[in-house]
Amino acid sequence: MKKIFITLISFFACALMVSAQSTKVKVLIDNDFCGDPDGLFALAQQALCPTTDIVGIVGGHLKDNAGFTTRKDQATESVENANALLNVMGLKGKYKVVTGAESGMTSADKPIDSEGARLIIAEAKKCSPDKPLFVTCGAALTNVASALLIDPSISKNIVIVWIGGQEYSFGAVPPPGYSTVEYNLNLSIPAGQVVFNKSDVRIWQIPRDVYRQCLYSTADKALRQVGGLS
Repeated sequence: MKKIFITLISFFACALMVSAQSTKVKVLIDNDFCGDPDGLFALAQQALCPTTDIVGIVGGHLKDNAGFTTRKDQATESVENANALLNVMGLKGKYKVVTGAESGMTSADKPIDSEGARLIIAEAKKCSPDKPLFVTCGAALTNVASALLIDPSISKNIVIVWIGGQEYSFGAVPPPGYSTVEYNLNLSIPAGQVVFNKSDVRIWQIPRDVYRQCLYSTADKALRQVGGLS
């Protein structure tokens, strides 16, 4: 089972190569837009990127009592928030935005059927191993794992770009007060088991120790812009 692990640096290098070749890549975005605002920031950046062809956006779930929302229909709330952002950006109706699963998988053998999983399958079938669909997952792996269980044949046509998973044992230092299971993986551990253990799908993973290197405050960002350092 072949897996590919990359850092943010190599991911950005890949993006630059794509830009240099003037080739658009097909991207399907899957995120919990009902959580903290990083998902909406990422959506805005992806919508503005000239080298991506966004073929769909899937609203994802968190967990009950996650702290960001009290709603039970979190995938529906994610869709509402994504559409609100796109409206502000003047992109209303440009992309297909659908709901994914409203909760995490409870078993690695039981997919959760949803519009989001079906959209992943439909778009993956339009792609090929040489020109794959990049499924960017910023939270749980529930929807893409469900899609792989419903139709395993799509695995060769997609690349999962996932921000999630705890540190590996070869040198990374966990953060202070860390959880044994990283936040996004903990949203649906069975989904992670499907993707990593039960499929041959290609994975570009950005684990916790890597994504923590990109943390900075909005105040720091404002200061850098004022100082001409951005």
